[in-house]
Amino acid sequence: VMNSGVKIAWDHLFYITLFLLEQFHDANSPWKPYIDVYPKLVSSFPLFYPEKEKSLLQGSTMMEQIEEMESEYERIAEVVPELRKFSVDEYMRNKMLVTSRIFLVKMHGVAERIMVPFADMFNHHYDKIGQTHWKYEDSNDSFVVTAKHDIPSGDAVFFICIVDMRKLRG
Repeated sequence: VMNSGVKIAWDHLFYITLFLLEQFHDANSPWKPYIDVYPKLVSSFPLFYPEKEKSLLQGSTMMEQIEEMESEYERIAEVVPELRKFSVDEYMRNKMLVTSRIFLVKMHGVAERIMVPFADMFNHHYDKIGQTHWKYEDSNDSFVVTAKHDIPSGDAVFFICIVDMRKLRG
């Protein structure tokens, strides 16, 4: 794909998506514990709205993105026919899930997009901004989530994926 000249939106997500698709179909995958709890329902994503609701998005950038993702699958499959072992729906579902679970962090001075299994399933709540802080720590090559205050036992832990792009640029 890299040498084919095929234009891929967010190409880094393509590689993560393809990797996970392969893992989903491998019963012996070391990623199996993560895959077992990976979301199955995607109906909350506009990509998977029923046609009636999706028609309300006509003229929006969301419809353009949906159409681009479908077109992207076809362009890639032309140069990498092996992609067709996954349906366009399966590809789009998983790319959307990857997109919604990616973390943008600064690793060793470089802004990177990473998947953090299980951290991507934390509860999100805008009223809880400031309850936790997350970052990548270069010193021990780890993604770390820190509570900013005591959280009582049994309470849900929340965090928000808001990134200050200025900090990532240095």
